[in-house]
Amino acid sequence: GVTILFVSHDVGDVKAIGDRVMWLDRGEIRELGDPEQVVTKYLAAMTEKDAAYLHVKEHPTVLRDSGPFRAPEIVTHIPNIDHRFGDSRAEVLGIAIQDAYGAPLPLLEPDTSIVIRISVRAIEPIALPVIGFIMRNHMGLDFAGTNTAREAVEVPAMSAGDIYTADFHIHLPHLYPSCFSFSPAIADGTLHSYKICDWIDNAITLQMSATGQPVYGHLHLPCRVELNRATQAEAPPVQLEPQLG
Repeated sequence: GVTILFVSHDVGDVKAIGDRVMWLDRGEIRELGDPEQVVTKYLAAMTEKDAAYLHVKEHPTVLRDSGPFRAPEIVTHIPNIDHRFGDSRAEVLGIAIQDAYGAPLPLLEPDTSIVIRISVRAIEPIALPVIGFIMRNHMGLDFAGTNTAREAVEVPAMSAGDIYTADFHIHLPHLYPSCFSFSPAIADGTLHSYKICDWIDNAITLQMSATGQPVYGHLHLPCRVELNRATQAEAPPVQLEPQLG
């Protein structure tokens, strides 16, 4: 057999090409094994490293006489857990992919609206909660994602025991027919400086159904085509090359 050594910081290429990954840190082996798990731990470490250089303003814990806050709609089912990590100060309770009317979806349909519902619970006080998800394609590559901070939604500070549910209303474009997974997470911090409390890799996977029209590449961009045709009178004169002979 042939062994190819591929060295890169591009985690997308590493996950797509490698079947075994070694993470080196200052010349020492930090992790060795499955690409998905090694890359996940690497990204978590890089996030912690970046956050260490930035100061996150602490907010006082909100005290409530009525006890912990509970969202009216709570999802408590996690269909799958490939890998889970975080500092455990908060946890993802569940994730569901629903249609616009709240019904669970068995598969994804192009050019439709869906709701990605994520419920989380605080184990300890969380000053700046951020709830979000990553959508991955069939190769395990991060395809898209968002979070409450990215969407400029301010999530109130959480006391221990509080349960919040975030509904992400997404309009799906025409994507190529394949499997897509969703990885939910809750963090504490800002958009640029945060610490992961709980992250679940590939918690739910759904198939994207095919349409009658081809999809070139990864997705079909909404497009409007204008075609203009010059009339004979408007057409520029044709310059003929002189003929010899």
